[in-house]
Amino acid sequence: MKIILLLAFTLFFYGNSISQSKITITVNGKHDEILGYTMDPDGTGNKESISLFGGMQNLTSVLQMSYFGASPISTMIISITGATTADNALITLTNVTVYALKQYASNYTNGTFAISSSGNINTEIKCKFQKMMIEQGGSNKVPITDAGSLVMDNKAAQKWEIQTDSSVTGIGGKVTMQLPKGESYSTHIKFYPAGDTKKIVASWFGNNHANLLPGLYDVVVDDEYTIKNVPVEAGKQTRLKMGIFKVSSYGSIQIESSDHQKFSAGGPFSKLLPEGTYYINGRKETPVVIKDKTVTKL
Repeated sequence: MKIILLLAFTLFFYGNSISQSKITITVNGKHDEILGYTMDPDGTGNKESISLFGGMQNLTSVLQMSYFGASPISTMIISITGATTADNALITLTNVTVYALKQYASNYTNGTFAISSSGNINTEIKCKFQKMMIEQGGSNKVPITDAGSLVMDNKAAQKWEIQTDSSVTGIGGKVTMQLPKGESYSTHIKFYPAGDTKKIVASWFGNNHANLLPGLYDVVVDDEYTIKNVPVEAGKQTRLKMGIFKVSSYGSIQIESSDHQKFSAGGPFSKLLPEGTYYINGRKETPVVIKDKTVTKL
């Protein structure tokens, strides 16, 4: 099976070869070089739609969050550097929503992608946008810079970190957790596809890990707290940022997170919680801050 990459270079390049051009996409301050793009990818005449194709390893989690959560990206920048300054262009898209996302293991030769289990992972996305602004040419190469605030509408603190892991093989990724030194817990962690509350795809007790296909997942901690839209990327490790909350007093308390999730616990107890800010019994003036790999006592 082959996928022919359609490039809308005629908008700016008027016949320049692919090898003479460099295209970079920027979202939320992260950059990825892509292989090409095309306007109106569905052929419906919609001039406010675009598709992009390339590795996009740095941007996979952001794009997946927009796709699975229908969350708009405030600003997306496409930077094109051509053979001459006249070929340079900077395209700024605002209020961008990813409505289609596919990943292929493929090999690329002269504009043709051959699907192969041993090829590189390439991502194809289709987006709708509200506005496009084009800056063309200039005396210098088009810089890869942010235009204004590149912040997604979802401003919640990220409760995980992603890094390349050479031990992860195949097309999937790994989710892990690291408890504070000297601590061990039988906390139950369950994984659901993002937005699904019925289909469990993995679970573990204690300090463990799960191998999952690329995508977004909702992670449920002890049936009390949900970490939403946790990204899993091919060949990478997603580590959940967790800390321990210890309460020595007796009696029941209510815990509320900064994203308004509430649950109760009876003291004394030790509880594993995602990194973040919590309020005890509704007291917003004295928040409890849980830090990654750290024990917090009350």
